[in-house]
Amino acid sequence: MDRKVLRNIFIAIASLIVIALLFEIVAMVYFPGGNHVTGDTEGFDFIYNTLTDLGRDPTPSGKPNLISRPLYRIAIFYMSFFSIVYHSIIWKFFTKNKLTKYLSIAGSFFGIAQAGLYIGVLFVEKHPEHNQLIEAAAGSLILSVLLYTIAFFRNKDFHKINKWTYFSIFCVAIIYAIVILIGFLIVNSGGSNVIFVTSQRIGHTLFSWCLKISFTIQSVAIYYFLKQKEVVAA
Repeated sequence: MDRKVLRNIFIAIASLIVIALLFEIVAMVYFPGGNHVTGDTEGFDFIYNTLTDLGRDPTPSGKPNLISRPLYRIAIFYMSFFSIVYHSIIWKFFTKNKLTKYLSIAGSFFGIAQAGLYIGVLFVEKHPEHNQLIEAAAGSLILSVLLYTIAFFRNKDFHKINKWTYFSIFCVAIIYAIVILIGFLIVNSGGSNVIFVTSQRIGHTLFSWCLKISFTIQSVAIYYFLKQKEVVAA
């Protein structure tokens, strides 16, 4: 594929992620309120609400959700579309070495799989299936990030920002998983369920935003990487 076309694709990907993030923020502003922990509340609660609550209609407290739901669903479709396009292309930069080629292909498989699973989350709102899809998507995402972290560090062509951005995503994912595990162990030992729920919901929102910011940086960095290669080739 022509480098100029690739550059345009990656800058378009970065733009899509920013738009998706803006849609989520607007959806939060117009969210009527309500969650599964404290019941009827006003607006989006960063402690007790999770991002998927934005897509529920009615909300957990029974309120109509006519603005936030479509905005959130569009944001998820944008992010899923970005993930499918990104992972369909990025592995092609790692074909020079046999190990990185297989790592990147596997990473793209899990990256595309998590995109499909997140789309499934929009259509499956019943528990526990809803949570199972989220957990499967998160697991696929972590595997994808781990495989690509290794692939980027083994590839000497890319700028350090590409490598460390992936590494930072992986570290944030591991910290989030540890926090969830600690909360789960507290609940199993007879502790308050609120600790588990709040850590899960706050962590999910922060992790989602870190992910969007990191992949925006990643896509812009690849854009400049391709532009630099074009200049060198000229």
